[in-house]
Amino acid sequence: MERMRSKSEVDTALIYLAGEELCGFNPSLQQIAGLPLLQRQLLWLARHDIRTVHLMAAPPQVPDLEARLHGWRRRRSMPEVIVGGEPPRKAQGKAVVVDGRFLHHPDLLRHALAAEGEFAYVDGQGGSCGLGIVDLQKAVGPNTFQYLPKNPIPIDLFACRLIDARQAGQAETKLLRSFIKPTDGWFSKRINRSVSLAITRKIAPLPLTPNMISAFALLVGIGSGWSAAQGSWAWLAVGGLLYQAASILDGVDGELARAKLLYSKIGEWMDNVCDDLTNILFIAGVTIGVYRSSLDPFWTTLGSLSLVVYGATIVIMYGNLIANNRKASLLAFQENIRRPGYRPGRITSWLVALQPFIKRDFHGYAMMAAGMLGLAKLILAGWLIGSVLTLGFVWSEVKRPAAGGSFWKD
Repeated sequence: MERMRSKSEVDTALIYLAGEELCGFNPSLQQIAGLPLLQRQLLWLARHDIRTVHLMAAPPQVPDLEARLHGWRRRRSMPEVIVGGEPPRKAQGKAVVVDGRFLHHPDLLRHALAAEGEFAYVDGQGGSCGLGIVDLQKAVGPNTFQYLPKNPIPIDLFACRLIDARQAGQAETKLLRSFIKPTDGWFSKRINRSVSLAITRKIAPLPLTPNMISAFALLVGIGSGWSAAQGSWAWLAVGGLLYQAASILDGVDGELARAKLLYSKIGEWMDNVCDDLTNILFIAGVTIGVYRSSLDPFWTTLGSLSLVVYGATIVIMYGNLIANNRKASLLAFQENIRRPGYRPGRITSWLVALQPFIKRDFHGYAMMAAGMLGLAKLILAGWLIGSVLTLGFVWSEVKRPAAGGSFWKD
């Protein structure tokens, strides 16, 4: 059984950099999803509460490294970095040791910090994965990985050594694919992510932030609502297409945040709020468009009711997330389903079974298809049903007793 280390137990890291470039290729400076590999490693370590990093480099490399570090520190918060010199020796304590030629899965360091003792990860063939935990009481050097006890790398994680530009491209692809969430729906995993990850790969080198993408996605959402409100089949089709485009862009901002290691509570909330506003604007637009084309008050009432139910869901969800300091997303509730020991009652089980049909990726395509077919009334009816199901699921999770079980009793 692995024991979680305390955050203060490991706060030092050593990164061993290659002594010379191979055919002009320097892995430490290779751009991976918008960041040089070395900068990515430093930000990765900082995110896991590593406060001091020793860069073990050859003397000729030191001046260039210090100049680059100065530029990186001006733009991003970094751990304390000590360039060159001897490896640290302490009476007690451990350190993360990293081979600077490797790109690692974002979750591999968390896995390493949760394990006991000294070790180095190896792949299925026994080759080094360039990451380990070392006791600082012992001598540490470039060959540390060879004498450390070997732990197999978890099967769902990866470590890629960057040998040339082709290998770097393959490693970048693996990194981007790791951004696919376990909670992603069927359409998202098989269609949306292919598009959004391609966009993320292209824009990662540009000076764009996730919040910029969230704001742009909201503008597209505004366009979808305005188009749907015009009341004609053609404009409803445009609105449906824009709504689906906003759904894909909703994935890009999160991917860009993970690619550039840009995380913030404000960004988390902005992503979710822009997503919800897009939903409200589109359904409001469809409601207005139906009224303008038919003047039938029944459908106007139905659309208004669906917005009220959706609004109630948002209020309950946001209130609970703020009160419990949880991740600003419906995913915070959906992740509960994946936890061991989750025991829903009969009604909650039905709601959980219907989860794939109320996910953003499914209703994004459903709304696009209905819009292109001119089925505005079907959009309103479907949204009301989905809103009621979502409200029932959120309410059941909010009222779930702390000890487990379900608010909905059998």
